[in-house]
Order: sequence, then structure tokens, then C-alpha cells
Amino acid sequence: MTSRFALLRDGSPEWADCERALTAAGLRLPLPHRAGWSTARRGVTSRCIALRSPDGCWAAAIGLQVAASRALPGFRVLRVERFGEGVPPALWPDAVRHWPR
Repeated sequence: MTSRFALLRDGSPEWADCERALTAAGLRLPLPHRAGWSTARRGVTSRCIALRSPDGCWAAAIGLQVAASRALPGFRVLRVERFGEGVPPALWPDAVRHWPR
């Protein structure tokens, strides 16, 4: 299955809409992948990779935390907590393929 994806910024209404649609479809996201989680983590920027199914509905979401690297100045570290709980196993290859590089 090939999915389309969107990279959503923290505080965006699209992230909240995606989360509501996934909840309505029976897919509960872990706390680190939810739109409101970014407000609880000061100094850390959050992003969401949201996947759409071929019919255009939201199918999965992965929350990313983006922070400056202390070891490599000028670089950023992307962190995903609890990958897989908000993504059906059939979509794992598509989810990983769309991670920012």
C-alpha cells in the first residue's frame, strides 16, 4: 500500500484534525504523537508525519521531536518515541520512507 504524507507543524490545525479523524476511526495515538504534547515540552519543536490512505482519509500519524544537537553544533536530532503504536503495521514501510532526511 502506498500512502501520501504530510509534514505538519506543531500548533497547526491540520495536526489536530488528523488526530481527531484517527481517533474517530479507532486509532488512538500515544501521547508523544498527539498535537497537544508539544505544549508540554518546552524548548523542543514537534512535527508530525501524517499518512493518508489511497482514498484520502488519514491513516496514521507519527510525532517527531526536533532539537538541536549538543554533540554536533548546527545539526538537529529527530526523535520518535513509541513508533508503531499510532501506525498500523501495514503502513510501517511507507511511514519510514517519508521521514525527513
